Amino acid sequence: MSNLQESPVWVDGIYQLTEETPVLGKQNEVPGDGPANIQAQQLANRTKYLKAMMESIADGKEHTFYKTASDPDGTIAGIQGTDSGKVFRVAQGEAEVFAFKYYLNDSGTAVILTALLGRGAIINNVREYPTLTLAQNDTVAGNILDGTKCWVTNSSDSSLADEYINNGGTLAATGRAMPSMTALDTLAENATSAATEAGQALDVGKTGSYSRLVYHGSVEGMKASSQRFRKIIIDTIQTALAEDATHSSRIMDLAFNVNGVRIARRVFPPRGAQIASRTLYSHSSVYRISDLKGVQVRYTDGTNTSDTSEDYSAEAKMVLVKYVRADNVSLPLNGIQYKSVLDMKGVFNPEPSYPVQLEREDMTVSMGGYNGAGCIQFFMPVSILEDSGISPSDTRAIYNFVENKARHSVFSYWTFSWTPVTGIDDVLTVLVPPGAMTVDFLSAEGGLGGVIVKVYEEDAHTEVDVGEFLRLSCDVKNTSTKDYLNYPVELKVRFPPGRVPSQDCLILTDHNGVIYPCQFAGATHPNARFRSRLGYHPDGSLAAGSVFCMADIPAGQTLFFELRAYSTARNTNGSLPGLTPAGVGNSQITVDGFTLKFTLQNDVWSLSTITDPATTVHRVAYGSWVCGSAFSAGFYERPFDRGSSLRLINTGPVFTELETVAFSPAVDSLPAKAVRSVIRYRLFRNGKLQIKTVHSMEVGLPVSVLSGVITRMNFGDAEYPFDKPSATLFFTDATSGDNWGVSVIRVNGDQHRDGETYGPLRPVYVTALSPTNTSRRIYAGWKFSKQDDSSFVNWPVNDGWAWTVEHWVDMKVDLTDPQSILSKAINRPVGFLGESSYPSVIVRKILSEIEDHVDGSMDWWYSGDAKSMGGGSGTSRTFSYAPVTYDILRYLRDGVGSLDTIYNRLAAIASVFGVPTLGDIGSRYLSGNHLLQFASRITVPVLHWLYRVAVLKDNTTVRDNVKAAIKSFADAIVTHYNANGGVNLNGSATGVGNSNSNATGLRIVAMGIMTGQDTSGAYLATYNGIESLLMNSTGFMSTENVLKEGANDTLTSNWWLHYQVFAYNNYLFGCTAADKSPAFDMRNLLIQSASPVGGFDEVDYCISESRRGGFNTLSFAAYPMILSKSASMMNALSASIKLFSTEYGPQPGLPRRYFGFDGYQAGANTATDVAFVATTFSDLWIDQYFRQRVLA
Repeated sequence: MSNLQESPVWVDGIYQLTEETPVLGKQNEVPGDGPANIQAQQLANRTKYLKAMMESIADGKEHTFYKTASDPDGTIAGIQGTDSGKVFRVAQGEAEVFAFKYYLNDSGTAVILTALLGRGAIINNVREYPTLTLAQNDTVAGNILDGTKCWVTNSSDSSLADEYINNGGTLAATGRAMPSMTALDTLAENATSAATEAGQALDVGKTGSYSRLVYHGSVEGMKASSQRFRKIIIDTIQTALAEDATHSSRIMDLAFNVNGVRIARRVFPPRGAQIASRTLYSHSSVYRISDLKGVQVRYTDGTNTSDTSEDYSAEAKMVLVKYVRADNVSLPLNGIQYKSVLDMKGVFNPEPSYPVQLEREDMTVSMGGYNGAGCIQFFMPVSILEDSGISPSDTRAIYNFVENKARHSVFSYWTFSWTPVTGIDDVLTVLVPPGAMTVDFLSAEGGLGGVIVKVYEEDAHTEVDVGEFLRLSCDVKNTSTKDYLNYPVELKVRFPPGRVPSQDCLILTDHNGVIYPCQFAGATHPNARFRSRLGYHPDGSLAAGSVFCMADIPAGQTLFFELRAYSTARNTNGSLPGLTPAGVGNSQITVDGFTLKFTLQNDVWSLSTITDPATTVHRVAYGSWVCGSAFSAGFYERPFDRGSSLRLINTGPVFTELETVAFSPAVDSLPAKAVRSVIRYRLFRNGKLQIKTVHSMEVGLPVSVLSGVITRMNFGDAEYPFDKPSATLFFTDATSGDNWGVSVIRVNGDQHRDGETYGPLRPVYVTALSPTNTSRRIYAGWKFSKQDDSSFVNWPVNDGWAWTVEHWVDMKVDLTDPQSILSKAINRPVGFLGESSYPSVIVRKILSEIEDHVDGSMDWWYSGDAKSMGGGSGTSRTFSYAPVTYDILRYLRDGVGSLDTIYNRLAAIASVFGVPTLGDIGSRYLSGNHLLQFASRITVPVLHWLYRVAVLKDNTTVRDNVKAAIKSFADAIVTHYNANGGVNLNGSATGVGNSNSNATGLRIVAMGIMTGQDTSGAYLATYNGIESLLMNSTGFMSTENVLKEGANDTLTSNWWLHYQVFAYNNYLFGCTAADKSPAFDMRNLLIQSASPVGGFDEVDYCISESRRGGFNTLSFAAYPMILSKSASMMNALSASIKLFSTEYGPQPGLPRRYFGFDGYQAGANTATDVAFVATTFSDLWIDQYFRQRVLA
């Protein structure tokens, strides 16, 4: 308890307390003594004043007076109490420069004569002393007040004097010094290469700015070379948990090198230390040299570790310097044998605590003992001191040397207490000059996988037009029957290089002028095997990805968005969610009240719990598992357990994204780290969580080694219900009342449309089991069910091969039916940003590009150059697959050929496909001789448009012949449908068929309606029946607006984008022929599956390698996209059309799949893509030709 400070001052009035007066006493760092002490202070001042006056009266020889509130300089009382001509003095105060001022009473006027120096003249000056001893003596005498500073002359050449502070009666070095001229000359000579730490030559780079992010990921995959300065930010680390006695091998010790020269070092504590959000979480406190004071210097001969002396002798080889806290707070003495003190800048090498080391050549730091407490001790050779011009016997010079060497160091001190530490940005930042960079891991074991860095390159010094912006727009239509309220809306986008530096440069509005907080997320390459992230250009500017916002789009409604992308930042988002360590081996992220907790267990980071806003902790675990070669009733699954890392990928106003990386263990004959797992958790506001997993091969494997790769999602709170057809788990939380829906959106293994001859069949595995009666586990991935599976024993696994899994977790879903929950997740709103133009303008541009492609590809197809690929004039393949639809296009556009010639060519080609005469085409279908997979491209579109053109050109002969063929075909479809309830590819087969065969059948009967031959209404009835079949919620359309390939397929494990789009294409042509509006809209699927760089994400959306990357898929999608009149659909199509220039035909005359998919797995059928694409595009072109005539 402290006392009131009294002053001899007369106070005229005493403060009166009232009911409003707060009862507050003295508060730290608040001026004054508090309202409750005012009266006591005033009375104490009066008392001291009266005491002084009484004592002054007793001293008749000398008249001393004091200042009061009414007499501020004390001269009024002095004049009144002193005769004229007499001298009086006025006391000035304890800390004033003058103790007394002397006045003459000159007939009632006070005339100052002189002054006597007071204590303030001493204590208010910054003192300089020749030695520390003299300075300490003055401190004891009270001439250097507590908390004030002084200077002590330095005997070395490096500085003139060192600054000290009185810390509770003891002088402690502040770490500041006055540089000498010698030091300044040395600095000037080395200005361009002065080392800031451990030889790091960086002064030039320090003047630049670093806003261009060029890399974010593990240091193992970091960009190795650059011609610019780079700033490396250590974004995330997770050191391993200790498994040995000393933790020595578990520290994270990194060396950064440029062109083979070490330029920096970083050392982090062991036992699960983490860095997140610029904060170090560990079992250590952190100190800088300015927080410490030197207390002891000892010497050793370097051979006897137990014999040290405070006295220097010629035998001394090593010097031991001990430091304690400058504030005299004791350091704990624990962690003996550990490397308990680390220099995180790496200037001093870490050594186990306490023992004095033998003679060595480097400088070390460790924990030692001093006066029964802990200390930080430095150990260095005498030779290093002597080489620096320092006498080993000069303890003050030794302290200065240590403090100079440690001026950039940051020391972690082991406490056993989990502690967050901020203010170490200099430790987390490494500035790297131009050159080839490498990172070495210097500790005894471990790896770099857990070290996540951000690399920024120095900005170019160019002027930027801050007002210019790139304007992009799109529409987002909710085609479903469900409302999306406060729901994530995705807008796919691609920016040109250098235009948009960061997501802070984006302003998103809708057609009503409402501004939406938005956030950019980079896209992954459509072929997951490339492991390529497309989000950023090499200069760090935004590239390809999606812009997300939260919006309301009720059922059937459309929102129009405009994005303005500026060259400079326009948004300040304030505080954003960050990854926060939550104790040893735990980290968490919170968005909108939902907290995901990740736990490091068995050396792997994985999701362990989800806490909702009602603080209910849900035990939800997620991770990757691998299956080796030994089958034992399904018990052979092993969790990934190698090289794990956890990092924050993205945070903003809409979502926060985290990534875990792990590798598979050694299982049976499967080598360790054979499979890599990358899991991304994207937690949106309002309780929406997307989990995307990519499993990829690190090495190629022989047959009979890898039998499965899966994900497991465990719910440990209850045996929640799981609906297998929708692959959806659902429950209602008892506390909050919120409904949860957890859907497996997609999962793939390896399928092949053309059979195992062309590729392995690795079966998709999606199921849910109950490990206990109070838990539920969802499995998703691929796995062989038996050890003698043909693909397991005959097909190796390719290096780089990849499989994906996606889950959608809605923790506030407004539905309870599992199929509806899945439908809502799959139909979530999406748009595609692009040029702000009328869709009809974009259509004309696309049609022009389509014409160029079809004309050029057909020029090649019919040339001698195509003979080796099955083309060339007169070859059977050219004849068989000749795109007669293209002949109709040329006839309409260029007047080439005649309708009779085209009809005769169709008849000749149809005969190759089992139709001797076109008039008999229907019976040939029913007999199984004319299959719809070929008819849909060879005969159906030609009959459709040949009839329309014959009517247009008034060619009655061709018209009537085609009309008869259409009737034959339509009658056969009616017959088959009535017998089977659906349409098969093979007319002699039974059953309802698949979606594309039914859509083709619908187009055929629609052509019968178009030609006016439905006199009985049988065609319309069949049309309506097929349409209803396609839309059956328990069959082909169990998910709203998404056709499945098979009626009984589970959509989650049977994404066949190629055939889904093929079916939709034929269905829409049927609607056109019958002059009917489509009954469903698959635009959302087309945009969801579209990549912002063009094409489709076909590893996700197509389970068969034989159909991935096929340009026929793009040509099928073009018709529904054009027909939609949607800006988003046009933008997506524009991006895909560009692929025909960049990805089609990388070798002369050799059509391959886009984005590196393996077209050869489909065998020789690859060559037919050229003719099929021309057919499909011609189909579309002719449709638009007639639509334009209607408009005209």
